Amino acid sequence: MSIEETDAIFARAYASAITKKFIPGGINKNTQVVFLSPLVQRGIAGGDLIPEPVTNYMVYKAADNLLGADDPSYIGGGQASYIQSLRSYADYIDTKTNRSPAVVTRMVKARDAVDITEKKFEEEEDKAWARYEKAKDHFPGVSFNDWASESAPGFNSAKERRNAAYNELDSAAQLFDGPQASALYAIRNKIRNAQERTTVYSGLNQIAVSGDIDLLNEALIAANGGKKLEAGKLESFRVPAYSVQGYLITLKEWIRRGGQAEPVRTESLKIDVSSGFSSKWEDFGYKKVEGRGSIGIFPFFHVTVKTSSEEKSYKLDTAGKETEISLELKAIGFQLVQVEAGEWDVRGIKTMFPDLLPDAPKVLTSDLARVSSILFGYDVALTVTFGSKLRTEAKDLYEKARSSGGSLTIFGFHVAGSGGGGSSEQVKTDFEHVNWDNATGSITLTPAPQQVYPTLLAVLGQRL
Repeated sequence: MSIEETDAIFARAYASAITKKFIPGGINKNTQVVFLSPLVQRGIAGGDLIPEPVTNYMVYKAADNLLGADDPSYIGGGQASYIQSLRSYADYIDTKTNRSPAVVTRMVKARDAVDITEKKFEEEEDKAWARYEKAKDHFPGVSFNDWASESAPGFNSAKERRNAAYNELDSAAQLFDGPQASALYAIRNKIRNAQERTTVYSGLNQIAVSGDIDLLNEALIAANGGKKLEAGKLESFRVPAYSVQGYLITLKEWIRRGGQAEPVRTESLKIDVSSGFSSKWEDFGYKKVEGRGSIGIFPFFHVTVKTSSEEKSYKLDTAGKETEISLELKAIGFQLVQVEAGEWDVRGIKTMFPDLLPDAPKVLTSDLARVSSILFGYDVALTVTFGSKLRTEAKDLYEKARSSGGSLTIFGFHVAGSGGGGSSEQVKTDFEHVNWDNATGSITLTPAPQQVYPTLLAVLGQRL
């Protein structure tokens, strides 16, 4: 679905403001892409009340996404996993070695065996974890691996068969890959070990909770209520290592300042709407733009209005009247944070090994981008001021949404009414934190105070 030009003008203005303030040297338009996030997209939680496994999982979840480089609206998910795509690429590198039919046949059989045994192992591992979660209270201090060695024969057998399949694959690859076999083995082994969920590989993987949404939300709700989730509820897996250097120190300071009696939003990001007319999508790394149309930051201003029998949606008509609007974000703090993968990453793998086998999956393509930096803001408020041509209509839509218990969304800043709630992936807010100023014709939307996570405002991606 294409993006309406009036919405695109506001989006490009936002991208211009971000680039000017946080990337003063500009981006490399051939290799980098700016993705824009809804203004309530929940960022990575941290601080004294957030257990390390929760933070680590959220870092991994945000960093491992591969993003489609034709959609400027980032909503927290990606089109693929970076590490899994890297692994698939490494597994199908063609070293152009002369191979006998027997060597080729052995390699094909070895790959098939790995696929089969890996799938079975993952099934048995999930079953074993489910049993362990129910039984662990009876085995205090006993890790999953220790428990499984005695109590999960299906898991142990599947693990042995998987390991044997990998050993055969590695042996077959020694002949299949020829002189480059040792280098490729080292690469593949690091990636493989980084994805191990129960074995510690320093620098490759790190402790994290599972992707259980209920458990994550329980930890975040507890922290927002001033409590830390009980350690006993956080039996952890391992996930591939990613880091966000300096971020957690900054976030703890933001949380401290947000907890003061009268926290002040000292930082500002003004969005010049006229820059949305003068800029092009190409300025932000896009070769084409398709977008998801109604998701994320699009459309710019829309509401839902509830009646006793139905819910209706309305959109503010801004076409041709964009310059009647001015925008400003204020926050306790902003920070553009660099994302780094662990020691398993091979940044130049496509240059080092440009050739793939004919049956290779299509991965690491140039129409995808990996996350290289994330822009966060803490306690972010949005003020939108309307000129005379839009003021009455904007206020009317706001009042209809508020009084009916509906919802209001401006630039992705989503405010839900009674019974509404929005996504668990969103920074909390409601109509109690929205103010219409009749004197200036402006509306200010603010999040609920003292939350343990910031707002994720934008992502800088590196095209593959």
